[in-house]
Amino acid sequence: MIASRRTSLIWILGAALYGSVALFLVFNGATNVDEGFYGLTARAAIGGALPYRDFGYTQTPLFPFIHGAVMKVIGFGFIEQRLASGLWAFLTVTVGTAWMARRRGGALACAFAALMITGLQWMYFAHLGKTHAFVGLVVLLSVLVVLSDWSFGRRMLGLSLLGVLAVGCRLPVGPYFLIVWAGLLSREFSARNLASAVAFPIVLTLVLLVPFIAAAPRGFWFWALDFHRVSSTLKYWRLGFSDLFVFAPALNLMALALAAGILARRVHLKGPLDLLLLGLLATFACNVVPKGTYPEYAMPLVPGLIFVLCLVLGGPLKGKPLAWASVALCLVNLTGMPLLDYSVYRDTRKAAAFTRQFQGPGFPFVGSASIVALEAGSPVDPRMLMGSFSCTEAYPDDVAAKLHLITPAGIASLMADPRCDVFILFHSLNVNFVWSMPGFQAISQASIDRWKAVLSRDYVLEYGDSNYVVFIRRSLYAQAR
Repeated sequence: MIASRRTSLIWILGAALYGSVALFLVFNGATNVDEGFYGLTARAAIGGALPYRDFGYTQTPLFPFIHGAVMKVIGFGFIEQRLASGLWAFLTVTVGTAWMARRRGGALACAFAALMITGLQWMYFAHLGKTHAFVGLVVLLSVLVVLSDWSFGRRMLGLSLLGVLAVGCRLPVGPYFLIVWAGLLSREFSARNLASAVAFPIVLTLVLLVPFIAAAPRGFWFWALDFHRVSSTLKYWRLGFSDLFVFAPALNLMALALAAGILARRVHLKGPLDLLLLGLLATFACNVVPKGTYPEYAMPLVPGLIFVLCLVLGGPLKGKPLAWASVALCLVNLTGMPLLDYSVYRDTRKAAAFTRQFQGPGFPFVGSASIVALEAGSPVDPRMLMGSFSCTEAYPDDVAAKLHLITPAGIASLMADPRCDVFILFHSLNVNFVWSMPGFQAISQASIDRWKAVLSRDYVLEYGDSNYVVFIRRSLYAQAR
């Protein structure tokens, strides 16, 4: 009875700690420029619009509908979309911990949960309105499917469904599913297994993904594929180990311990853990080794990697060695501090209040700070749903419009329209309309001068803070006087 009460108390305290950290980051995690377009495209998709056909979108097509389905229930807003991501993050930790407790014991389950909660960089990115949390959950679920004692057909069906879902939300996780799929098939090869292994992903792809591609093949090719190829040409940097270490400290140490254990012949990988590790680590490398990548690109793989590494390294450890190793790894994890901004929610609500107060009904939100449009519930021109990534000088107006991009002249026209009463930018110049898509070349000085001329003639700087700059149409002040 005492042991049962102690176990219950541990789980209650763990849940309270997780909830505290999660909610703190929801309200105080620094804003990410991508959050605006993820929220707006989710709102558009739930409203009946299709990615590529009706608006631009730089990922594969499923996430706006998944993200939007949750937000339709809880609301479309800055905090709401972070809470939507928080749902997937919570399920990731809960499902992984419950499986570990049932199959490997409470101590290893506590270790996994503690490593996830103290992985503050993961917690931060998992509570942004982006694909990371949902795809991370899907990858972890695929790990559990592969580890199950199901028949080959059931495992392949589950892996295929989860793979199409994950790739349909975030293409760069594809190598993981391909490696695990090929490995499972090679180890249980037969004509029947080959047929099911090929049929399941093809059928699911035809049902879940092909309709979006067929609706706008040129748009899909441009946004989901060619956009990233073209944009990578100017991204010259490469990540160092120090960048990755801060991103996931415990994960890096566990990976190094795994390598040392294998070389010293103290760790022996058994199937299917070897396949899972190969797929996860190879895909991790694919996401962080090429030039122009950011550590967050590999974030959806972190829960699956932590989970599998706990199984491999934690299996031989019992009692105090496991406890001390877990404590040490959690302390190291805390060195990877997240990006915090204690005023971001207040500033976003204040900018949204200006939008609701001054902007007339029906006219779309104008400005790069698209997260404010989401918070204000404002309509947005379909050419500008991608926010800071909407502007192009690479195409003439008619071609840009077909691709759901807007030219600097188009932005200037919206700014100059007498119905546009509010114009809102990010405080950080680098995330405003300063890059021409898709190549990320600098916007011409002539275009910038044109925008400045419109601002000087038609607008008054109403308000600015560490996140946003708000301009109000000058004529509104004349009317007030």
